[in-house]
Amino acid sequence: MFFSFPFPFFKSKAREEEEEKAHLSSLSLPPLSPLPKQTAPAMGATKQDTARLVSTIFLASGLITLLQTYFGDRLPIIQGGSFAYIAPVLAIARDVQARPGSSWKTQPFEGEIIRDHARFLATIREVSGAVIASSLLIFLIAFTGLLGLILPFISPITVASNIAVVGLALYSSGIPAASSCWPLSMSSLCLLIFFSQYLRKVSLPKIGRVFETIPVVLTLAVVWPAAAIATAAGAWGPAGAVRENDLASLNPATLNCRVDVAEDGLLKSTPLFAAPPYPMQFGLPIFTASGTIVMLGGALAAFVESLGDYYAAARISGAPVPPPAAVSRAVLFQGIGCAVAGLFGTGSGTTAYNENLAAMAITRVASRRVARAAGLWLLVLGGLSPKFGALLASIPPPLFAGLFCVLFGLIAATGISVFQHADMSSSRNLLILGVSIYLGLSTPAYAEDKKFASNGGPVSTSSAAVNSAINGILKSGATVALIVSLFLDTTIPTTHAEERGLGAWHASRDLMSKWWEDEKVAAVYALPWGLSQKFGELRLRVRGEVGRFGSRALERVRGGCGGGGREKKKKKEEEAEVEATVAAAATRREGGGSAV
Repeated sequence: MFFSFPFPFFKSKAREEEEEKAHLSSLSLPPLSPLPKQTAPAMGATKQDTARLVSTIFLASGLITLLQTYFGDRLPIIQGGSFAYIAPVLAIARDVQARPGSSWKTQPFEGEIIRDHARFLATIREVSGAVIASSLLIFLIAFTGLLGLILPFISPITVASNIAVVGLALYSSGIPAASSCWPLSMSSLCLLIFFSQYLRKVSLPKIGRVFETIPVVLTLAVVWPAAAIATAAGAWGPAGAVRENDLASLNPATLNCRVDVAEDGLLKSTPLFAAPPYPMQFGLPIFTASGTIVMLGGALAAFVESLGDYYAAARISGAPVPPPAAVSRAVLFQGIGCAVAGLFGTGSGTTAYNENLAAMAITRVASRRVARAAGLWLLVLGGLSPKFGALLASIPPPLFAGLFCVLFGLIAATGISVFQHADMSSSRNLLILGVSIYLGLSTPAYAEDKKFASNGGPVSTSSAAVNSAINGILKSGATVALIVSLFLDTTIPTTHAEERGLGAWHASRDLMSKWWEDEKVAAVYALPWGLSQKFGELRLRVRGEVGRFGSRALERVRGGCGGGGREKKKKKEEEAEVEATVAAAATRREGGGSAV
């Protein structure tokens, strides 16, 4: 199999350090730029606001990545904003703009730029409040144990359909986006395949297999400067046309090829050093019922996608299937991460980057050290140098589109590869996989039909917030696929025990098992400083006592916590009664009687 390679967490320290140097950039660069480009203009952000937003996303992504890799999923996944939040953010932005009597409308302004900045502040504060409020849902799913009730029903079939749809549903980011500039998109697509596959065994002196380890970075290093040189040379129209605002002289067919159009003056307006982003930098978050309900749809979709990402990351890296405790921790810290993102004002919630999974698959390397180093890097860059974020924003979108054709395809392939744990010859399983994937792609296409544009989707009730929340779920292919596959997989009868493919998963998914005592499982998922064993043993001991002795055990625990002398007296009376019974039985035996 393509993804069958040695488990990276057990490599030598020297090899791990080599990979850290090589893979740091490939894990973190690609996914950071597209999100603010789609949401910032709708919120009324100026160029300075956009630059600040990019820096904030960098810093928050680094912080959340460190939290997850140390205390959450402990898998080498970069954390950050999710595309699932784009629709709710745009809905809130439209609502703020159309709302009559808003303060940003009534105050006197000197120019439209200042007015846009005021609208951005009003929008980002409401978006931040909605993100924080919706994070409580994710937090409670893990904290209350609700997730533990769901996980036993998740099989390789449900995971396979969920991950496959995550990759396939992003088809619009591929060829449709690539068509805006074929020279850049096809160059990046072909070079990425050429570097990562045809040259992966080529080893350069004193460098090693650089084509295998950093193909994404090498592709960017070739195509991006070439695009800048072509723009400066006038290959796509006069070089200074954008700077002089002479857009009429430019060819619309090659407009997206230009680096200066993608950058849009952001690099020039961004300082090299600035004060780092800080919590509530845009003002106090605004909490509204409508905004919270709208954002819940995006939060739920991101939560579902993350579930699949945890299993996919384990699959790609060769790690054991995540035990329920690790998945619950990951979701718990995803909720905490969403709250952190809302406090800083990133304009989005947080989730695992799907592109990161594809980077691990194409490079065949997954190291937790790399993810942590990347998190520190993002933390420093976001906190000190907004110029770097603006520089990444100057990458033309068609260049990303070419990369996405490969990366998102790998995500889909990773999901399908999980299906091998189930019986692939079973017509039952094939039906579930096929129907869930098809509906996961077809339902969002129906929900996004232009005839529903005025309402935001097919669901139309008296509450606009409810409409946005439900329509947001219907537009999430991964959520639809998980719901359909979970329902069918748990209700359609099986012909034999291993048909669903749960056999290989049972050991680590046993809620009462001491999974941290397994060397391979503990090496990946156990918390540092022996915390998993300490808390796990306590949890299992309490649950075992409760299950074995029921209410009497609970009373014993309460008594040990200061229940008083009444419990002690009762215990002494029971011990005395047992001693008396034993003494009577001994007397009967000595006298030749029966003990019964």
